[in-house]
Amino acid sequence: MGEKKRRHLPVLGQGDAPQEPVPEPGEAPERPAWQWVALIAVLTLLAWVAFAGVGNRLVLGAGASLPAIVVMNVVALGSAAFLAGLWGGRGGASRALAALGGACTGAFGWFLALAAIASAGTPIAGLTLLALGGIASLGGALGAHVGLRRGRLVE
Repeated sequence: MGEKKRRHLPVLGQGDAPQEPVPEPGEAPERPAWQWVALIAVLTLLAWVAFAGVGNRLVLGAGASLPAIVVMNVVALGSAAFLAGLWGGRGGASRALAALGGACTGAFGWFLALAAIASAGTPIAGLTLLALGGIASLGGALGAHVGLRRGRLVE
């Protein structure tokens, strides 16, 4: 039995077109800024939902008052933004990008609850937006600060 001769397909892009530089092994390519903002915002949202879900179950099970529930949810948002910022900082995101990602999540959460918040009046709705955006922004920036001080995960 004779061996069949293998035919190879041509490789596209080997002409005169410039090639993107291939990173060295162990070297991570740089991410565009918008990707860091989106990744940190999504990670903050996912962690916030998880923390708030567990916290609400515990607080409501204990028969807590409305202020205790609000404080627990604010702590959940700040903690989630901090952890997402820490991850981003270890990956190479700046403090500003982590703060912006956190602020996006805070604004998104505000928008989802806008119908309930707006019933309290326009000034309260505006203050709530500032509070959620500020807490998430501060948490993300602090997390990135700690993450950047610890060094990148991939050099």
